Amino acid sequence: MAAAAALLDPAFGAGVAIGYGSHVAADACTPSGVPLLAPLTRRRWWLLPRRTRIPTGSLRELGVAALLTAGAIAGTVML
Repeated sequence: MAAAAALLDPAFGAGVAIGYGSHVAADACTPSGVPLLAPLTRRRWWLLPRRTRIPTGSLRELGVAALLTAGAIAGTVML
């Protein structure tokens, strides 16, 4: 998908690739992980150790989202 978008506009393709990659990385921080090499294998991959994985819909997820949002806003204001 990112390659097809890059054919239309390189900046748009980069945005699609970054969005896709960040979504996969965020999913890899959950207890269920991501099947990164599917369909070659059913093995799941994680970015965080078992005790620090963030369940979706939890207060921990809300806190992480609030920190990331505050950081994005602060970064925008600093520009």
